[in-house]
Amino acid sequence: MRRSARVLLRAPVELRTAAAGAPKLKSFSIYRWNPDEPDTKPRMEEYVVNLNECGPMVLDALIKIKNELDPTLTFRRSCREGICGSCAMNIDGTNTLACLCKIADPETDTKVYPLPHMYVLKDLGALPYPPHISYSSVAGRATSPTRRAGCTV
Repeated sequence: MRRSARVLLRAPVELRTAAAGAPKLKSFSIYRWNPDEPDTKPRMEEYVVNLNECGPMVLDALIKIKNELDPTLTFRRSCREGICGSCAMNIDGTNTLACLCKIADPETDTKVYPLPHMYVLKDLGALPYPPHISYSSVAGRATSPTRRAGCTV
């Protein structure tokens, strides 16, 4: 065992926990817009998260913000494995998945926006397709050719 490790083990409990639990604060600037309030314009809202109490990905920070700081924050998430793409966002100017994007340097502010080419429902929650596409426009393609011809099975 190295000397520095032995010295740390002999230190009082208060010093060991203070060294291990020093807050590592990170600021997130998140796009906010609520369609239920038509008079308010979209804005950026600041949140500060202690990274010691949070996972390493941006999605973890967003979940922590929603659970502990602001339950009105809206965003999409599903698999947390980078497969489904529902957590796609613009993070620090790059279109990426929040579940795969590691939290950057704690000294810089991370800016989170919805994807620029999507229809925004609220905050970071966006539709993956244009709002004018409805079920009726794709219903003909969703059924088999025999059903479309009026045949019954």
